[in-house]
Amino acid sequence: MSNEYLIYIGLIAITLIFLYMVLYEIVNYLKSKLQSKNYNGNNQYKKRFILTKTESQLFRYLINILPNHIILAQVPFSCIIRPINNERRLFWKINQKRVDFVVLDKRLNTVFIVELDDTSHSSKKRYDIQRDQLFNSCGIRTLRIKTKDNNFNTVKYKLERFINKYLRN
Repeated sequence: MSNEYLIYIGLIAITLIFLYMVLYEIVNYLKSKLQSKNYNGNNQYKKRFILTKTESQLFRYLINILPNHIILAQVPFSCIIRPINNERRLFWKINQKRVDFVVLDKRLNTVFIVELDDTSHSSKKRYDIQRDQLFNSCGIRTLRIKTKDNNFNTVKYKLERFINKYLRN
């Protein structure tokens, strides 16, 4: 065999290996896209869970403890309160902020808000106080539950104390 022939076979082998590697990557990429439950092929978004694991657990507790109420999660401030004079500036100030849970009565009136405070809230104390004062000025109380207190009996106890203190006449 001549050297030219060996070089030619070597180039073909290298080209085939390169093509195989490129095709392998393309197939894996497409496979991962097709296997993704959340990918619909038309956009660059995927669905996500609305609540964290801890928030989901608290949500279930609230439903069990308050069977005669409606519990909503991740509600924008602007769905709960609004500026008195419909000032756009004040609306945009609250529009992107959310509360963890809103408790409604059967007539869909806001009864109170429940906030789940994790460890990051120790550095946000001033912000939390401002939020609570904002809702309190509109006649809406806020119950804060710490993540470390997130077991059914503790939540039930805090809820009963909160209701007896603020909501029973």
